[in-house]
Amino acid sequence: MSIGWNFPSNNYGDICGINDSGIEDFKGDSYGFLVREICQNSIDACKDKKRPVRVEFNEFSMNTNDIPDKNKLYYAIAGCLDYWKDNKKSRKFFQNAIDLVNKENVEVLRISDYNTTGLDGSDKEINSNWSDLVKGNGVSNKDEDAGGSFGIGKSAPFACSDLRTVFYSTLDNDGKEASQGVSRLTSFRCKDYITTGMGFYGYTDKNTPIFEMIKLDKHFERKETGTDIYVIGFHKEENWEIKMLCAVLDDFLVSVLRGIL
Repeated sequence: MSIGWNFPSNNYGDICGINDSGIEDFKGDSYGFLVREICQNSIDACKDKKRPVRVEFNEFSMNTNDIPDKNKLYYAIAGCLDYWKDNKKSRKFFQNAIDLVNKENVEVLRISDYNTTGLDGSDKEINSNWSDLVKGNGVSNKDEDAGGSFGIGKSAPFACSDLRTVFYSTLDNDGKEASQGVSRLTSFRCKDYITTGMGFYGYTDKNTPIFEMIKLDKHFERKETGTDIYVIGFHKEENWEIKMLCAVLDDFLVSVLRGIL
Protein backbone atom coordinates (compact mmCIF):
# COMPACT_ATOMS: atom_id res chain seq x y z
CA MET A 1 0.00 0.00 0.00
CA SER A 2 1.30 3.43 -0.93
CA ILE A 3 1.40 6.45 1.36
CA GLY A 4 0.77 9.98 0.12
CA TRP A 5 -1.91 12.49 -0.79
CA ASN A 6 -5.08 11.29 -2.48
CA PHE A 7 -7.83 13.53 -3.85
CA PRO A 8 -10.82 11.26 -4.58
CA SER A 9 -13.16 11.58 -7.54
CA ASN A 10 -16.55 13.23 -7.08
CA ASN A 11 -17.98 10.51 -9.33
CA TYR A 12 -19.77 13.14 -11.43
CA GLY A 13 -21.43 14.58 -8.33
CA ASP A 14 -21.09 17.88 -6.48
CA ILE A 15 -18.39 20.37 -7.44
CA CYS A 16 -16.89 22.12 -4.42
CA GLY A 17 -15.85 25.78 -4.73
CA ILE A 18 -13.76 28.10 -2.58
CA ASN A 19 -16.65 29.23 -0.36
CA ASP A 20 -16.63 26.26 2.01
CA SER A 21 -19.36 27.25 4.47
CA GLY A 22 -17.66 25.49 7.40
CA ILE A 23 -14.44 27.42 6.86
CA GLU A 24 -15.94 30.75 5.83
CA ASP A 25 -18.12 30.87 8.96
CA PHE A 26 -14.96 31.02 11.09
CA LYS A 27 -13.08 33.63 9.06
CA GLY A 28 -14.37 36.62 11.03
CA ASP A 29 -12.71 35.52 14.27
CA SER A 30 -10.54 32.59 13.24
CA TYR A 31 -8.32 32.64 16.36
CA GLY A 32 -11.30 32.86 18.71
CA PHE A 33 -13.10 29.96 17.06
CA LEU A 34 -9.90 27.92 16.96
CA VAL A 35 -9.26 28.38 20.67
CA ARG A 36 -12.89 27.64 21.53
CA GLU A 37 -12.96 24.41 19.51
CA ILE A 38 -9.57 23.11 20.62
CA CYS A 39 -9.89 23.84 24.33
CA GLN A 40 -13.42 22.48 24.56
CA ASN A 41 -12.44 19.25 22.80
CA SER A 42 -9.46 18.83 25.11
CA ILE A 43 -11.54 19.45 28.24
CA ASP A 44 -14.11 16.91 27.02
CA ALA A 45 -11.29 14.37 26.58
CA CYS A 46 -9.79 14.88 30.06
CA LYS A 47 -8.02 11.76 31.32
CA ASP A 48 -7.59 12.53 35.03
CA LYS A 49 -10.18 14.99 36.32
CA LYS A 50 -8.09 15.60 39.42
CA ARG A 51 -5.56 17.43 37.24
CA PRO A 52 -6.07 20.23 34.71
CA VAL A 53 -5.94 19.65 30.98
CA ARG A 54 -3.02 21.50 29.40
CA VAL A 55 -3.21 22.89 25.88
CA GLU A 56 -0.13 24.22 24.11
CA PHE A 57 -0.08 26.48 21.05
CA ASN A 58 3.38 26.53 19.48
CA GLU A 59 4.30 28.26 16.22
CA PHE A 60 7.37 27.16 14.27
CA SER A 61 8.85 27.38 10.79
CA MET A 62 9.22 24.24 8.68
CA ASN A 63 11.09 23.71 5.43
CA THR A 64 8.49 23.29 2.72
CA ASN A 65 10.33 20.21 1.46
CA ASP A 66 9.40 18.55 4.76
CA ILE A 67 5.67 18.83 4.03
CA PRO A 68 4.66 15.19 3.52
CA ASP A 69 4.31 14.39 -0.20
CA LYS A 70 4.79 18.07 -1.02
CA ASN A 71 4.83 17.56 -4.78
CA LYS A 72 1.37 15.96 -4.86
CA LEU A 73 -0.05 18.71 -2.66
CA TYR A 74 1.53 21.32 -4.97
CA TYR A 75 -0.01 19.54 -7.96
CA ALA A 76 -3.43 19.69 -6.30
CA ILE A 77 -3.13 23.41 -5.49
CA ALA A 78 -1.95 24.15 -9.03
CA GLY A 79 -4.87 22.11 -10.36
CA CYS A 80 -7.29 24.18 -8.28
CA LEU A 81 -5.73 27.40 -9.56
CA ASP A 82 -6.11 26.28 -13.17
CA TYR A 83 -9.64 24.94 -12.73
CA TRP A 84 -10.89 28.14 -11.09
CA LYS A 85 -8.69 30.64 -12.97
CA ASP A 86 -11.72 32.70 -14.00
CA ASN A 87 -12.92 33.07 -10.41
CA LYS A 88 -11.26 36.09 -8.77
CA LYS A 89 -11.48 34.90 -5.15
CA SER A 90 -10.25 31.39 -5.98
CA ARG A 91 -7.43 32.68 -8.16
CA LYS A 92 -6.18 34.96 -5.39
CA PHE A 93 -6.27 32.23 -2.74
CA PHE A 94 -4.55 29.55 -4.80
CA GLN A 95 -1.92 31.88 -6.22
CA ASN A 96 -1.00 32.80 -2.66
CA ALA A 97 -0.95 29.10 -1.75
CA ILE A 98 1.36 28.35 -4.70
CA ASP A 99 3.67 31.15 -3.57
CA LEU A 100 3.75 29.75 -0.02
CA VAL A 101 4.65 26.23 -1.14
CA ASN A 102 7.38 27.65 -3.38
CA LYS A 103 9.06 29.40 -0.46
CA GLU A 104 11.89 27.80 1.49
CA ASN A 105 9.93 27.74 4.76
CA VAL A 106 6.30 27.72 5.82
CA GLU A 107 4.75 28.71 9.14
CA VAL A 108 3.11 25.93 11.16
CA LEU A 109 1.01 26.06 14.32
CA ARG A 110 1.25 22.95 16.50
CA ILE A 111 -1.57 22.52 19.00
CA SER A 112 -0.95 19.82 21.60
CA ASP A 113 -2.98 18.71 24.58
CA TYR A 114 -1.97 16.82 27.72
CA ASN A 115 -3.85 14.90 30.39
CA THR A 116 -6.26 13.79 27.65
CA THR A 117 -7.20 10.38 26.31
CA GLY A 118 -6.15 11.05 22.72
CA LEU A 119 -8.34 10.17 19.75
CA ASP A 120 -9.48 6.58 19.96
CA GLY A 121 -10.86 4.48 17.11
CA SER A 122 -8.29 5.38 14.45
CA ASP A 123 -8.79 1.88 13.01
CA LYS A 124 -12.57 2.34 12.70
CA GLU A 125 -14.39 3.69 9.67
CA ILE A 126 -17.22 5.35 11.61
CA ASN A 127 -18.46 6.20 15.12
CA SER A 128 -15.11 6.92 16.73
CA ASN A 129 -13.48 10.09 18.00
CA TRP A 130 -10.84 9.77 15.28
CA SER A 131 -13.25 9.35 12.35
CA ASP A 132 -15.54 12.09 13.64
CA LEU A 133 -12.72 14.62 13.75
CA VAL A 134 -10.71 13.66 10.67
CA LYS A 135 -13.43 12.62 8.22
CA GLY A 136 -16.77 13.49 9.79
CA ASN A 137 -18.92 16.34 8.49
CA GLY A 138 -21.57 17.50 10.95
CA VAL A 139 -20.84 14.37 12.99
CA SER A 140 -20.27 14.13 16.74
CA ASN A 141 -20.52 11.35 19.30
CA LYS A 142 -20.61 13.80 22.20
CA ASP A 143 -23.59 14.11 24.50
CA GLU A 144 -25.97 16.91 23.52
CA ASP A 145 -24.98 18.95 26.59
CA ALA A 146 -21.26 18.69 25.78
CA GLY A 147 -19.39 21.57 24.18
CA GLY A 148 -19.05 21.20 20.42
CA SER A 149 -21.73 18.51 20.25
CA PHE A 150 -22.77 19.40 16.70
CA GLY A 151 -19.40 18.50 15.14
CA ILE A 152 -18.99 21.66 13.04
CA GLY A 153 -16.12 23.32 14.94
CA LYS A 154 -13.56 21.01 13.33
CA SER A 155 -13.41 23.51 10.45
CA ALA A 156 -11.75 26.11 12.71
CA PRO A 157 -8.12 24.97 12.15
CA PHE A 158 -8.60 25.13 8.36
CA ALA A 159 -9.74 28.74 8.64
CA CYS A 160 -6.31 29.51 10.15
CA SER A 161 -4.39 27.83 7.31
CA ASP A 162 -3.45 29.65 4.11
CA LEU A 163 -3.16 26.19 2.55
CA ARG A 164 -6.35 24.81 4.13
CA THR A 165 -4.22 21.86 5.20
CA VAL A 166 -4.06 20.23 8.63
CA PHE A 167 -2.32 17.14 10.03
CA TYR A 168 -3.71 15.16 12.96
CA SER A 169 -1.57 12.93 15.18
CA THR A 170 -2.50 11.04 18.34
CA LEU A 171 -1.44 8.58 21.00
CA ASP A 172 -4.57 7.13 22.57
CA ASN A 173 -5.35 5.44 25.87
CA ASP A 174 -4.73 1.99 24.39
CA GLY A 175 -1.23 2.98 23.26
CA LYS A 176 -2.30 3.18 19.61
CA GLU A 177 -0.61 5.78 17.40
CA ALA A 178 -2.15 7.34 14.30
CA SER A 179 -1.68 10.31 11.99
CA GLN A 180 -3.34 11.67 8.87
CA GLY A 181 -3.37 14.84 6.79
CA VAL A 182 -6.49 16.56 5.46
CA SER A 183 -6.55 19.26 2.79
CA ARG A 184 -9.85 21.04 2.17
CA LEU A 185 -9.25 22.73 -1.17
CA THR A 186 -11.76 22.83 -4.05
CA SER A 187 -12.74 20.48 -6.82
CA PHE A 188 -10.22 20.33 -9.68
CA ARG A 189 -9.48 18.15 -12.68
CA CYS A 190 -7.08 15.34 -11.79
CA LYS A 191 -6.18 13.32 -14.89
CA ASP A 192 -9.56 12.07 -16.18
CA TYR A 193 -11.82 12.96 -13.26
CA ILE A 194 -12.97 15.87 -11.08
CA THR A 195 -12.15 15.68 -7.38
CA THR A 196 -14.44 16.21 -4.41
CA GLY A 197 -12.25 19.04 -3.13
CA MET A 198 -11.05 17.01 -0.13
CA GLY A 199 -7.62 15.40 0.02
CA PHE A 200 -6.20 12.91 2.51
CA TYR A 201 -2.63 12.06 3.39
CA GLY A 202 -2.22 8.47 4.52
CA TYR A 203 -2.71 5.09 2.88
CA THR A 204 -4.10 6.05 -0.52
CA ASP A 205 -6.14 2.95 -1.33
CA LYS A 206 -8.84 3.66 1.28
CA ASN A 207 -7.69 7.02 2.68
CA THR A 208 -6.86 5.45 6.02
CA PRO A 209 -4.43 6.87 8.61
CA ILE A 210 -0.83 5.85 9.14
CA PHE A 211 -0.49 3.99 12.43
CA GLU A 212 2.33 6.03 13.87
CA MET A 213 2.61 9.61 15.09
CA ILE A 214 3.82 12.10 12.52
CA LYS A 215 6.92 14.16 13.32
CA LEU A 216 6.69 17.63 11.80
CA ASP A 217 8.12 19.64 14.71
CA LYS A 218 11.74 18.55 15.15
CA HIS A 219 11.82 19.98 18.67
CA PHE A 220 8.77 18.09 19.89
CA GLU A 221 8.16 14.49 20.90
CA ARG A 222 4.97 13.15 22.45
CA LYS A 223 5.56 10.81 25.38
CA GLU A 224 2.06 10.68 26.87
CA THR A 225 -1.47 10.28 25.60
CA GLY A 226 -3.01 13.19 23.74
CA THR A 227 -3.53 14.78 20.36
CA ASP A 228 -1.41 17.06 18.18
CA ILE A 229 -2.85 19.19 15.39
CA TYR A 230 -0.55 20.85 12.86
CA VAL A 231 -1.96 23.83 10.95
CA ILE A 232 0.20 24.07 7.81
CA GLY A 233 0.60 27.55 6.34
CA PHE A 234 -0.52 29.13 9.61
CA HIS A 235 -2.01 32.57 9.01
CA LYS A 236 0.11 34.38 11.59
CA GLU A 237 -1.25 37.80 12.46
CA GLU A 238 0.64 40.40 14.46
CA ASN A 239 0.45 39.64 18.21
CA TRP A 240 -1.20 36.29 17.46
CA GLU A 241 -0.15 34.96 20.88
CA ILE A 242 -1.93 37.79 22.72
CA LYS A 243 -5.06 37.35 20.60
CA MET A 244 -5.24 33.64 21.38
CA LEU A 245 -4.55 34.22 25.06
CA CYS A 246 -7.38 36.74 25.18
CA ALA A 247 -9.65 34.23 23.44
CA VAL A 248 -8.81 31.62 26.09
CA LEU A 249 -9.65 34.04 28.88
CA ASP A 250 -12.85 35.18 27.16
CA ASP A 251 -14.24 31.66 26.91
CA PHE A 252 -12.46 29.61 29.56
CA LEU A 253 -11.62 31.93 32.43
CA VAL A 254 -13.82 29.94 34.84
CA SER A 255 -12.18 26.68 33.71
CA VAL A 256 -8.76 28.18 34.33
CA LEU A 257 -9.74 29.49 37.78
CA ARG A 258 -11.21 26.11 38.72
CA GLY A 259 -8.08 24.25 37.69
CA ILE A 260 -9.83 22.45 34.82
CA LEU A 261 -7.72 24.06 32.05
